[in-house]
Amino acid sequence: MRDGGYFSKLREFLSNERRGRTRSLSKRRRVKRASPFRMEQLEARVLLAGDLASVTLQAAVVQEQYVEGAINLQSGTQDSGYRYRVRQDFGTQADSSAAPTVSQLRIYENGVELGPAHSRHDDIATKGQGRFSHWVDNLYFSASDNSNPLTNGRSYTYRVYTDGSTSTTTTPTTTAPTTSTSPTTTTSTYVQGAVNIQQASQDSGYRYRVRQDFGTQADSSAAPTVSQLRIYENGVELGPAHSRHDDIATKGQGRFSHWGENLYFSASDNSNPLTNGRSYTYRVYTDGSTSTTTAPTTTTPTTTTPTTTTTTSGSVKTDFGVYKEPALPSLPSSGSKIIDPTFGTTILRLTDGRDGSTDAMVGYSNLPSFNKDNTYVMAVEQLGQKRAKFYTFDPVGFSSGNGFVLSKPPSGLQEYGLIWSGVNRQVTFGVGQNKIWQVDVSTQQSTLVKDLTSYGAGGYLTQMSKSLNDDVFAASVVNGSGSTVGYIVYKRSTDTVLLRNTVSNLDEVQVDKSGRYFIAVYKDGHDEIWDLQAGPKLTATLSGSAGFKHRDTGFGTAFTSYSGNSLGFRQLSSPTTVKALVPGYWGYSANNQQDHFSMLADNEGWGLASRYSTTGSGVAKTFDNEIVLVATNGSNQVRRLAHHRSVVNDYYDQPKANISRDGQFIAFTSNWGNASGRRDVYIVKVPPAPII
Repeated sequence: MRDGGYFSKLREFLSNERRGRTRSLSKRRRVKRASPFRMEQLEARVLLAGDLASVTLQAAVVQEQYVEGAINLQSGTQDSGYRYRVRQDFGTQADSSAAPTVSQLRIYENGVELGPAHSRHDDIATKGQGRFSHWVDNLYFSASDNSNPLTNGRSYTYRVYTDGSTSTTTTPTTTAPTTSTSPTTTTSTYVQGAVNIQQASQDSGYRYRVRQDFGTQADSSAAPTVSQLRIYENGVELGPAHSRHDDIATKGQGRFSHWGENLYFSASDNSNPLTNGRSYTYRVYTDGSTSTTTAPTTTTPTTTTPTTTTTTSGSVKTDFGVYKEPALPSLPSSGSKIIDPTFGTTILRLTDGRDGSTDAMVGYSNLPSFNKDNTYVMAVEQLGQKRAKFYTFDPVGFSSGNGFVLSKPPSGLQEYGLIWSGVNRQVTFGVGQNKIWQVDVSTQQSTLVKDLTSYGAGGYLTQMSKSLNDDVFAASVVNGSGSTVGYIVYKRSTDTVLLRNTVSNLDEVQVDKSGRYFIAVYKDGHDEIWDLQAGPKLTATLSGSAGFKHRDTGFGTAFTSYSGNSLGFRQLSSPTTVKALVPGYWGYSANNQQDHFSMLADNEGWGLASRYSTTGSGVAKTFDNEIVLVATNGSNQVRRLAHHRSVVNDYYDQPKANISRDGQFIAFTSNWGNASGRRDVYIVKVPPAPII
């Protein structure tokens, strides 16, 4: 659906509206007020087309209030496992056995919402990852990465949305000592519309399914609680959100999940929502900012012209100007930092020659340098031979510690191709000879995942990739003469070889984050897309402008180069339909630019690209020699992060930047302006990109 200029008008309208409200709210009001706050329905309307029906659903943009305050961590204690407890009055009714999902409390870690709310207490203790429960007089909660929230240095805040009525909250009372401040009343904006019940169907038990674009990122295996969608039945909020699908089917009672392209939901009393005569609506909160919802994805590439006004977003440039590289900053020693003179970001040098290495670099743009929670960062160093070196890393203080190598790696382990586990912060995976290995870097223990020698060709496996859940592995097969002669895909949970094909002219292979899709890239420029769940089945062969070489994959998606001097983003289920990104600004012939891509962040609304000149020349056009994030939704948003300052003479000079799971750190290779000098690993710290 095309928006017909709606969103630009909406942004202007909301901006004007907020400027007026800022004056009226400049004096912070106490929570109790003499007169109720009146919910205002703005004039702007969004027309959202029902995906499968030729009907039009209207969504109104609304403003409301919420009360926000600090969680009193000083009175917090570790309760069990990952579960921490704070006794605090949040001014809203807590859950109880009689009403297990009544609490309206929402919890935030450094401004990012945690959840699911109303979680089982044993799940908070054993699984954590942001789960919480507001139960009677206590908040039971966990950090997003299962660290200790009492010591990890992050801020924890709460919100209670008042839905347009006068606030029932009072100044929180806490057990002494307390330094918590009085909560403040804030205005929030949300988009509200109807759930398209006409297109819903019974899925299983109490669970019903509707396919609808709600204009907000849905949950996925990589980000199981990212959706901001809230569902209402006759105006009463349902939940918990992010529920397990089998719980929705067997327990129901308002549970729901916004997963992929679908809403799975249940009625509050387990009646049939298709026939019970009740209204079902949704809201997507934008927390006072201009709407982050976008029109549903169309099948035609976007051709919107990017703006060229110089702007910043969280100290990051977001314009389309040309930025020449200034004088080269003095090279710091490892552990030291500099400020990028153009983009203002901070860069940490991770490696230098003091450890005896003659070179250091990142593995590749789609191989994560950072582990799951940014407590380790991995470099590939020339220490006689190429070795993986692991550095302890403090993501809060932005500092690196001592490095170490594996004391007894498995025979033939390709340390330069190790991949961090998506599940266990201490574990990496790699191939050695024809075997897949799991290596715990903290204990230095290696565990054989699978011996695939019987599927080999007399040589070894190489260029391994894997799914984020550590279940599906893919690699190229090399024969005894050193020639690549095929590929193999193995699934650990079923101990099954899904694919083993002998092919020629193969460049490399990759499995996507979900483990469903497999890509084979050939040297003659064509690509194969396989659906591993459908047979496996070869679903597409791409060539010409539809094909690609450099790329990275997300959950069922690929971020690639594309025709028309643009980048491309596509669903691997329909890989010939490509969304053009920043068209006209991403050429290759001019100034001999090339690039690598990284989709390793959990927020797949942005793809990372590192541009470099193949001839070592300087900046001539927008994005030359830069590390930049590009919005994958076709909105032509960019976040320009750093000049990598590497003069590329050969493959190992290329920056190959890769991004951390939380989007806060980017590792890259650079020879720091010295074409014949040593290469090292650098880390740039950036503000996390917004969800779009």
